[in-house]
Amino acid sequence: MKHLYLILLLPLSFITVLHADTIYKIIDDQGNVTYTTTPPADKDKASTINVAPEPSEERVEAAQERHDQNVKAGEIMVETRSERNKIAQEKDRIRKEKQLQHKQSQQTEEYDNPQHFGYPYYPGRVPGKPIARPPVHRPARPMR
Repeated sequence: MKHLYLILLLPLSFITVLHADTIYKIIDDQGNVTYTTTPPADKDKASTINVAPEPSEERVEAAQERHDQNVKAGEIMVETRSERNKIAQEKDRIRKEKQLQHKQSQQTEEYDNPQHFGYPYYPGRVPGKPIARPPVHRPARPMR
């Protein structure tokens, strides 16, 4: 039953904490912790907890405005990210189409002509070796 009262009184003590500036934390001999706003008789077992005052209405409104701006900025970032992803996907699709077209243009065509066997044959010609030609004779210079 005693614990039930503590459980019920603890939230009520926090309600007063919201309006108080100084809170006293008291630890008794059994190790039970009690929070109060009134100064205790035995100050050796008590410690003070300073609670900051609640913010003014101006600060609350400014914080709300900053929050709204951050939410809008986040929405804009999500929209631009999705637009960038769409553009990147479109560029990727176009690049893949160009690669496919390039591959198709690089493929050799099959000929229906069975007489064609690739490179033409020239007797005496070795691929990669220059063709030997006879030397060119020029007329001699006239003497003076």
